[in-house]
Formats: sequence, C-alpha cells, structure tokens
Amino acid sequence: MKLGIDISAWQKGFDLNYAKAEGFDYCIIKAGGADSGYYKDSQFENFYKQAVNDKMYIGAYYFGRAFSVADAVKEANYFLSYLQGKRIVHVYYDVEGKMLNQGYQHLTEIIAAFCQTMINNGYACGIYTSESQFNSRFNDAAVAIFPHWVARYSSYAPKLKSGAPIEIWQYGGSVNYIRSPKIHGTTIDQDQINIEWVDDGSIPLGEKSNGVSAPVYEQKEVIVPTEVKSVDQLANEVLAGVWGNGVIRRAKLTAAGYDYKAVQTRVNEIAEHRKETGKPYIVYKPKYGIKRGDTLSSIAKRYNTTVEKLCIANNIKDPNKIIAGQEIIIV
Repeated sequence: MKLGIDISAWQKGFDLNYAKAEGFDYCIIKAGGADSGYYKDSQFENFYKQAVNDKMYIGAYYFGRAFSVADAVKEANYFLSYLQGKRIVHVYYDVEGKMLNQGYQHLTEIIAAFCQTMINNGYACGIYTSESQFNSRFNDAAVAIFPHWVARYSSYAPKLKSGAPIEIWQYGGSVNYIRSPKIHGTTIDQDQINIEWVDDGSIPLGEKSNGVSAPVYEQKEVIVPTEVKSVDQLANEVLAGVWGNGVIRRAKLTAAGYDYKAVQTRVNEIAEHRKETGKPYIVYKPKYGIKRGDTLSSIAKRYNTTVEKLCIANNIKDPNKIIAGQEIIIV
C-alpha cells in the first residue's frame, strides 16, 4: 500500500525524514490559498525542498474560496505562479469552508473552471473535499473526469455516488482509526494513494537527485486567448464538439478568456434554426468571409469540418476556385 501525508504551515518545523522513515513516500504540500486573501503558504518552499531531498513523490494543493468562475480562474493563476519551476505535476483544488455555501450547479462550474485551467497549463489537477461534500454539494458526476482526493476519517474506504475512482483517500487527521495520528509527535494528515502517479516530474524513489531532470511546463497567460475568435467561430466549434459539454465547456471557454454566455446563446440560436429549417445556419458572414490567401482546406481546418462538406453545402464544383469576399456556409 502506498502511503502519503499532506502538510502545510500548521506543521511548521516538522522534518519529513520522520514520515519517510515510517513508510510515507508521497507528500502533498499546501502551496497557498484564497481563504485569507491570496497567499502563498509560508512553509511551501521549505517542505518542497525537504521532499525533493528525501526523494518523495510530490504533489501540491490550493485552498479555494472562489464564488464565481472568474474567481476560480484567478485562483488557478496564483497557484500556477507558486508552482513555476518545481517538480510537481499532481495538484488539487481544496474545496471546503465558505465556498461550499453556494448553489449546486454554480459550485460545480467553479470547480471545473479551476481544474480545467490547471490542466490547460500541463498539470494533472484533481479535487479535494470530504466524502459527504462530494456526494451532496455539487454535481460530482459532471467533474468525475478530474482525479478525486476524498477525506473520510474511518477504517472503511469512502464511497462516491458518482462512481468516480478515488485516487487518494485521506483516512486520518487529528482523528485516525488506522494508525497513530502523530508522526514523531506531530499530528499529520495521512493518506492512502490508490492510483500510482506516473511521469509526475518528482524524483523517482531510490534515485539520486543529481542529474534527474524534471519536465518543463511553460506558464501560460490563461485569461487572455492566444487567438481571438468571434462568437460565430466559437459557436461553430462548440457544435462540432471542440469545447466539450456542460460545465466542462463553460470552464474551457472561460479559461480561454471568452464570454461563455454569449457563445452559448449563439449556439442555441444556431441549433434552433437548424431544428426549424433543417438547414445549416450561415455563420461565416461577410466580415469573416473568404480573404485573399484562404483555401477551402484552411477554412475546413479552422472550423473543424471537411472540404467535401463545404463543397456540398455551397455547391462548389472546384474546391480550388473560391473568391475573396465570397460568403459560405459552414457545416
């Protein structure tokens, strides 16, 4: 059985060597939070250095307090800044406290936005909260794609209504029914790791730190899209399945800096038009029309369709002959 601890400034002064000696090879460190303004945990750097030196598998978590999707993206950006340059890939959003006091669907969207923002930046992001919160406070089935770290202080493993796999079980803190809550005199949260971390960028067990390279994850500015797309373009991409469904779609569009409501409104308009008429809606309007240098192939790639479909929908006999300024239907 793989064992881990999670640790923060509350354990200031603790030597991770003691945990390592008792068989705890995984260490999840609090990087920061938003429950008292935006802050970096005072012991994050210290515990990180210890974990590297002790050749532990290293993860990190962020204590959330988001009350909107925009807040969640902002918190994720702070978390990303704390992780820059570190051998950490497995990260978690700590969902507890006051942020639980909001609507079921709204909280689901907040969680999805945070996790998707982290994933967009190269991290394996999961969710931490208690078994009861997973089962009651938000739509866990909608966010089941994100790894789950579940707290249940018991001798029995937690069960989730969504059926989502449990990557980590936090079985004890100040209360511990499996072993002593203390390691060398200090109360430490303890975890069972159920899914082995792979390619996590930390130093593999049994290897020396010298010469071990960590993967480089470029920090991206996630709140500003690298390519500014029109609402019509995005709506067409949504209908083609590019942005996913439900809360995942909202999280992805928001993380990319787009107005989710405007895009979704356009999607609904196009879908209704197709339902009423049975015909594609013209979303490629003159101001987004064919420009000099465009080809049907480049347009098809941009809108996730095919040259053949464009030719059929627009009665184009020769795909190599299109005219600048021409308006075409995207299907």
